[in-house]
Amino acid sequence: MSKIAIAGLINIESTLKIDAFPIKYEPITYAEFGIRTAVSGVAYNITKALNLLGDEVNLISMTGNDKEAKQIERELLNKGLSMQYILPKLKETPQSVILYDADGKRRIYCDLKDIQTCSYNTNIANGIFETCDAAVLCNINFARGFLSIAKKLHIPIVTDVHIFSDPQDAYNRDFLNAADVLFLSDEGLPCAPKQFLHTLSEIYPISVIVLGCGAKGAVLYDREKGRIRSFPAATNIAPVVNTVGAGDALLSAFTHFYLQGIDSAECLRNAQIFAALKISANGAAQGFVSEQELNRYI
Repeated sequence: MSKIAIAGLINIESTLKIDAFPIKYEPITYAEFGIRTAVSGVAYNITKALNLLGDEVNLISMTGNDKEAKQIERELLNKGLSMQYILPKLKETPQSVILYDADGKRRIYCDLKDIQTCSYNTNIANGIFETCDAAVLCNINFARGFLSIAKKLHIPIVTDVHIFSDPQDAYNRDFLNAADVLFLSDEGLPCAPKQFLHTLSEIYPISVIVLGCGAKGAVLYDREKGRIRSFPAATNIAPVVNTVGAGDALLSAFTHFYLQGIDSAECLRNAQIFAALKISANGAAQGFVSEQELNRYI
């Protein structure tokens, strides 16, 4: 079991299943049992996944002081997770609406409220880093303050820049310079995945990069081994229901096994199976399994 600090977004998510993209205009559509609302957000999804895998987690985030924040509090307490480092500093709690179809395509509308302009007093959570094995620091503004803290303590930093196309991107530069393990998506890449990873590896001192390619699998860069490898997707695991949160699942399981000293290629194969199981459920925070359940499929 590893002890992991996680800083990032927690929000209220509503999902809507649609017939197909693009959406044809109609004044009203009845979606019987097609709309779900639940607690989600990248940091919450990763926290929930790692907790189920058996790790000790500390979630650092911010909410509003509203009914949505109360829903988050109830959810966390029901899962046995702490509210200690979740501050009610925002004007409103962030929310998202996600449309998805049967083919796994999705459109995400994310309302961050004022979280990008609201700072977090890092002194409040400093203590948890001193005993952590790793820090998952999501690429949201308030998490920047924890990058230098983790670096000074020589704690491995894991981050995800999601949809990303410019290696010199100013917004993500702090996270790229600090990351030991980096995750990103192939959506929006300006060139072939392996070429893009090669470029990133020349600019930044990242040890491991995982590039998720959806149904096409993933690409792994490992600096120590000096190679870039492609991995096919884990198929015939479970039917695909909703692909939202697949990247969070991939990052969570990879981090869980990587901190055990397992080879990066094996970590990725395990993580792909974990993600394949996850997307058989509806909702970014649903479908995660325990390590015992995962081992049945591995």
